[in-house]
Amino acid sequence: MIKPAELIIGADGYIGRHMVQRLPEAERTTRRNAELEVRGTYYFDMLKQGPLPPADIVYICAGINGTLTCANDPQRSYRINVDGTIYIAEHYRDRAHVVWISSTTVEWLVEHYGRQKRTAENHLRTLPHVGIARAGRVLNSNVADLCNLLIDIGRNRKRGVYLWGEDEKPYQH
Repeated sequence: MIKPAELIIGADGYIGRHMVQRLPEAERTTRRNAELEVRGTYYFDMLKQGPLPPADIVYICAGINGTLTCANDPQRSYRINVDGTIYIAEHYRDRAHVVWISSTTVEWLVEHYGRQKRTAENHLRTLPHVGIARAGRVLNSNVADLCNLLIDIGRNRKRGVYLWGEDEKPYQH
């Protein structure tokens, strides 16, 4: 059996770096010029969008993370978290299975971050080639487990939403 071509979008981020450790043969994207020297690494900016390399399975690990970061620049974070994510998923329609990391904040957070994740998730849930991991808080102690779920969703071409770390409670203010 031929191994599928896998692509990690946002390979230089926290989760993306952990995905690269598990999928060292996967191609990847970055916005950092120093990373472009690594074979199989492509430049991709979710704000500017543009061309993407071919793949059979695409893991979207890029985005603006966190309530405060999104609140500081809601327009930019919306363009990345919503428009950029949808662009990638639509680009690979009929070409690849896409795996995206949502957040349990879609269930309770009404700030920019939660609304952005909810908006992107609502669109992606309608696409037949997308699987979503709705993740709770990601820590050093559990990131490997999340990566394993992402790989399982991708390689088994699972659709729909898969809860991970769903025992997270809303932040106390």
